[in-house]
Amino acid sequence: DIYFNIRSDTFPSPTCENRSVSLGAKIALSEDMNLSLGTTWSRRGTASVTSLGASTSKSVVTSLGAKLSYNF
Repeated sequence: DIYFNIRSDTFPSPTCENRSVSLGAKIALSEDMNLSLGTTWSRRGTASVTSLGASTSKSVVTSLGAKLSYNF
């Protein structure tokens, strides 16, 4: 199985805009064992909190994950 998701969310400050692309796969290693792999690439917009004097500029985040499962 291959999973694919594209998401675009807009939230009020300080989170701002977030665009992400996710990709995942589930691989059967044996009859009772599976390996799931996934990654998400996110691009975040500029955000600021004027009351705290804090701000961030555009940034990119890449997340990776793996899960090994066994059915018995």
